[in-house]
Amino acid sequence: MNTTFQSPFTIQAESYNSMSGITNGGSVIGSADTNDWVKYSQVNLGSGYSLFTANVGVPASNAGKTAEIRLDSTTGTLVGTLTIQSTGGYSTLTQQTTALTGANGVHDVYIVFKGGAGVGNFDWFKFGNPYTIQAESYNDTNNTSCAIIAGTVIKNCNDGDWVVYKKLDLGSGYGYLTANVGVPASNAGKTAEIRLDSPTGTLAGTLTLQSTGNYSSFLQQTVALTGASGVHDVYIVFKGGSAIGSFDWFRFTNSNPIVLQAESYSSMSGINNGGTVIGSCDNGDWVAYSQVNLGSGYNLFTANAGVPASNAGKTAEIRLDSTTGTLVGTLTIQSTGGYSVYTEQSTALTGASGVHDIYIVFNSGSGVGNFDWIKFSN
Repeated sequence: MNTTFQSPFTIQAESYNSMSGITNGGSVIGSADTNDWVKYSQVNLGSGYSLFTANVGVPASNAGKTAEIRLDSTTGTLVGTLTIQSTGGYSTLTQQTTALTGANGVHDVYIVFKGGAGVGNFDWFKFGNPYTIQAESYNDTNNTSCAIIAGTVIKNCNDGDWVVYKKLDLGSGYGYLTANVGVPASNAGKTAEIRLDSPTGTLAGTLTLQSTGNYSSFLQQTVALTGASGVHDVYIVFKGGSAIGSFDWFRFTNSNPIVLQAESYSSMSGINNGGTVIGSCDNGDWVAYSQVNLGSGYNLFTANAGVPASNAGKTAEIRLDSTTGTLVGTLTIQSTGGYSVYTEQSTALTGASGVHDIYIVFNSGSGVGNFDWIKFSN
């Protein structure tokens, strides 16, 4: 089994080595105002982390201020910026995440507060990476009917069957598990339990499977986890009947991806709705999805798209609040071999946080692509 990854780790906010301006409440830090900072000495970021999470509280009146993550000084290399969203109050703490770039090696890590007074109260900071396990790489199963199909997925898993992935180091913890899964409508509503150390061990989460159309149509489905930290044998225990689903991979992460079915738009111009996909996407056409909550931010946009080689290279812009609003990313569509052959294609996002109407604006000519779904993730 491929378990090559770097475990997440957590720094208690109050465990700083030096600071300027903040107050230490014993288990949280506060009074974090513009240009105040905390320093954590000689933090080993190893081969690199892509996500920074803070457990933070702030009222709506002070939301929108920022915490910069810098290396080696208060003006050192900026590896990430977390824009703090309202949690309802300074004593109401939630986990908020932003992307990191260049966060590797051994450094003094500085958190520098910006935007005004009362940026937030901070409980802890976490450095992490998504952790993906191929479903077929299990170490053991109680029923060989949970077969490996073509070496890339498992299916035919029935009520009470399980697969186990041994000695997974979940570090200081993951908050979500996502499965890439295919389920026909007739089997929707069955479940996959995530348990620690035995098939009846601690229940970390239960994923209730939604229909994707059939066993070979895969969608990512996510469940929140509790207590998923440390080193454990992780059991996936199937419940609810026979042939529960077809599973491609499982991913542990600390942010909850948002998947929007392309045809579920709130408004559009020019495109054609095929019931499960959208097409006839030509230059200047667009679709809008109302009031999407991007929370503290996403850094990756993915579309499940199909396009023939003759139409490859056209683009889909991701904009906020209007067809000419803030451009947070541009996806250049690569050939998949045809409009009915779908692959996942991704592009980076910048500034994709908060609640917005999301506009996908098509450019560069006619027949930009057919689109099944779009996803925001980290």
